[in-house]
Amino acid sequence: MKARPGAAEERNNHMSDLVVTHPAPRSLRRRLIDRGAVSAEYALLTVGTITFGGVLLKIITDEAMRNQLLQIILAIIKFLLSNFGAFAG
Repeated sequence: MKARPGAAEERNNHMSDLVVTHPAPRSLRRRLIDRGAVSAEYALLTVGTITFGGVLLKIITDEAMRNQLLQIILAIIKFLLSNFGAFAG
């Protein structure tokens, strides 16, 4: 069986041959570091958003929590109307 041309060269190209002989320029390193930071920030934002959504879901579905939230909102509205209602007219 005859080997195709270039087969020996292809076998010798391993991932271990891909060695960086000189460091990347500073701007490239900075962009790569920033890219990782942005990915981490997106992950943290996603986890925070899901957690906040879970808390809102708990508040909406629990009757006692909904009543407490309604009482807080009504107290804020009463406070605003009693202190700033005169300026509205």
